[in-house]
Amino acid sequence: MKSTRKSYKGFSLIEILVAIALIVILGAITIVAIDPAKLMAKARNATRADATSQLISAVNQYLAEPGHTMAGLGTMPDCNAVLPPTSVHIGTDTGLLNLTGKTDLSKIPTDPIGGTLLDTGYTICQNSPTKVKIAAPGAELSETIVAE
Repeated sequence: MKSTRKSYKGFSLIEILVAIALIVILGAITIVAIDPAKLMAKARNATRADATSQLISAVNQYLAEPGHTMAGLGTMPDCNAVLPPTSVHIGTDTGLLNLTGKTDLSKIPTDPIGGTLLDTGYTICQNSPTKVKIAAPGAELSETIVAE
């Protein structure tokens, strides 16, 4: 007598579910290892560092041109003031230091989170009679981003 049992080819439902579960577990481990939030914060900090470098270069270039002085940029607090050192935000809003039209930058850089032309999110103070310090107070991951 011949066996009536059929031979099935392919994977069983259990095998497919186990493979999917393994893929999900490996994907979760990869996402945790990569930590996308930390990578994004590092990328934003790199943008901030680049922006402060652009701003300091533009200010230094402005000051290097004949006839341009620190006073031409506007009123800036002294970085070395005792308790607490102060600085003023860069932007076009009232009471902020406006660099628009005073530098060769076609566009003033803004902070990646919440920076606008009204308030770029960057601060500036006078470090010496001919030098300024520009900082990004919104830096993430406890980083300090300053250009001098």
